[in-house]
Amino acid sequence: MLKNLFVTFVLSLLLGSCTNTTESYIDESLQEVGVRRDLSPQAIQTLNLKDKFLDERIKTEESILDASIHYFSRLHEWSLSYRQHILTLAKEVEKTQGPLKGELILKLVQANNNFVQLRYALYSLLKSNRNYYDRTFNHWSDQHYYKGLCLNLAVAVTLYDNMALSMELLEKHERVKSLFLEGSVDYQIPAEYNREVVKSFYSGRRRRIIRKKMDLFAQTFTDLNVAKGDDYLQYLAVLISQSPSALKIQEESTIGDFSTSISERVTYRASSLFDSHEKVLFKVSEAFGNGMGVFQSRMGLLHDNKEVLKEVASTLQPLDILLEKTPFRLTDKFIPGHFGHVALYLGTEKELKALGLWGDDLIRPYQQEIREGKVVLEALREGVVLNTVDHFMNVDDFAIVRKSQMTLKSQKKYMHNAFRQLGKEYDFSFDVETLNKIVCSELVYQVFTDESWQTAEALGRATISPDAIIEKIKNSNSYELVLFYHQGEKVLPEQQTKLALNLLSEDE
Repeated sequence: MLKNLFVTFVLSLLLGSCTNTTESYIDESLQEVGVRRDLSPQAIQTLNLKDKFLDERIKTEESILDASIHYFSRLHEWSLSYRQHILTLAKEVEKTQGPLKGELILKLVQANNNFVQLRYALYSLLKSNRNYYDRTFNHWSDQHYYKGLCLNLAVAVTLYDNMALSMELLEKHERVKSLFLEGSVDYQIPAEYNREVVKSFYSGRRRRIIRKKMDLFAQTFTDLNVAKGDDYLQYLAVLISQSPSALKIQEESTIGDFSTSISERVTYRASSLFDSHEKVLFKVSEAFGNGMGVFQSRMGLLHDNKEVLKEVASTLQPLDILLEKTPFRLTDKFIPGHFGHVALYLGTEKELKALGLWGDDLIRPYQQEIREGKVVLEALREGVVLNTVDHFMNVDDFAIVRKSQMTLKSQKKYMHNAFRQLGKEYDFSFDVETLNKIVCSELVYQVFTDESWQTAEALGRATISPDAIIEKIKNSNSYELVLFYHQGEKVLPEQQTKLALNLLSEDE
């Protein structure tokens, strides 16, 4: 019964209409009957291959599904970055008196292009996993089947979350609304496409379905208890349950009053698309803060530890590489290897003055931030920024890796490379061969440019993982591990390198 309910709620949410499933085309009499006795040796041999074939098929389908979820995690990170950008643009619009300036108009049009590209990628993923709309294959395990269903539901609510914040911006600002409904000639976005997006979002039927089916999801998922031991399924479950727009829909009491779909009642006159929708418009800006998406079950073991901070501060030197492990965050499960994040310590005002760099043109714009303690360079979803050491220390594992034997000339070169990264966008494709966008582990690739770093291929691109920095300790005499905390405890100097390398081999 619970399985049928679960299928029903995903079907109604994702398909949104009555469609024929695979089962509709299969004769009900198609079932295994009879015995293998008196079959030819060739027929028996062929039938005996069935179990082997199914085993291989199951393994392949598991790998494909996990790869799809991994890919979705990148799309979700992209979504979070997009939402943050929309909030920033909304503030700029609110501050603007008079006509929108050309630069701001360009940013808004570019944001629209970002939105439609992201929307297409999410819908494509939804389409490629459409077999999970129903139990197409009987050989699927419950775990595999529900994981596929949850992936589809997670994609659906992510699409709605992205649209919710965008629609709020349009509803609040008439000028932005008009600009959006015009489409874009430069970016080849037809006005009709954007109007269809609006009508899709304001569909009262879809909201009623989501409100009803999210309640059913919570009940079904708890009863089935299938998420234990599966990090990917836990990730999807948490993402679904914390979807801001889905949660808001559950709270709304007015949605049921809209017995007819709003999208069916609007006219094709552009301005009318937004008429009379204030009662059901989501007020989700606060829910979409910078913290959204950082799903964690607790704080790090080293969080707010004054003694550890004191030791770290006394150990750090300019251009030290920082690594961390945060197993309490679900997104940590998607990072290959042991360590999950990389940053670079740039140095204090005193240390930069000692290097003769404090007055450098590249550094001067960031002097105030550095004086405020923001001395750690890291690539986050909002882009490459400066943060404090304390901000970085919400972790379980922490390591400092140092490049030794640097001349003053090479230090200045690396420091210039580091400051050039500030302000760059996050690289959601994780491609080391891009220069204008960057992911955390690519910092070392772009800063220590005369080094050869171990890379791997993922989705057709060369990527670098945080573990590649630790590999340098094993394969090069020019890097050393100077401080290491594992599971909240300091590792003795004579043991730390061996332990760090062992952790890498355990997580392969």
